[in-house]
Amino acid sequence: MVAELPSLVSFPTGQEVIYRFDTILYFQSLENAGWHQTYTKGKNKGKRKASSRYKKIDVDNRVKFLQDSVMASLGVDDSQVFVGYQEKHEDPADPRAEVRVAVVSRDQFFIGRREDGNSPRRPDSPGRPESF
Repeated sequence: MVAELPSLVSFPTGQEVIYRFDTILYFQSLENAGWHQTYTKGKNKGKRKASSRYKKIDVDNRVKFLQDSVMASLGVDDSQVFVGYQEKHEDPADPRAEVRVAVVSRDQFFIGRREDGNSPRRPDSPGRPESF
């Protein structure tokens, strides 16, 4: 992180900037240990000890917390985040979160609208916005 600090000084901010927020979360374990084990006695004999293979890890809440924290530290309203993705991985030796924030083009999200806010018009139908 220290090596990346100089680039944060010039990080673009402003009310008209649109951002991408990508998150990769690394957990100590993603699988329930009991998935690979079965009961050997009683009424559950032969059944798995875990009801599902994967741990119930709510990634959405963690991503939202990270997004709120990171964007606030940059002085940016998180409503300006228009796109992003999230992944979860297993890394028992080094659980962590990796975040990437990038500026994206406004043109990707305001289809058929010019920078001045007006929709372009097709010459053959003056009342309709331009189609794809």
